[in-house]
Amino acid sequence: MRQWAAVVRVAALHQVTPDQVTATMLQAGRTALEAAVRRHRAGRQREATKALHGATATLFHLGVIDQAPAKGARTAALARSARRQTTLLHLDEGRG
Repeated sequence: MRQWAAVVRVAALHQVTPDQVTATMLQAGRTALEAAVRRHRAGRQREATKALHGATATLFHLGVIDQAPAKGARTAALARSARRQTTLLHLDEGRG
């Protein structure tokens, strides 16, 4: 439900119906939403844009838009995983 509410917000921002929203509009809407949240609720950008990211991914996989969502969250998760592996490796070396 939140995903589609996010799409409707982007559509309203661009003054189009939700079925006319494009990947470019979604990205511009995300940027505008992040800026607004930064001004009014600093530190909550990720929470505010999570539904929009999910909607973008869903629309891409349904073939409605042709541009995949940014993989920032996945990249960050991979970086955290690599740091954990490095830490575990160092801990194991200390035991040996």
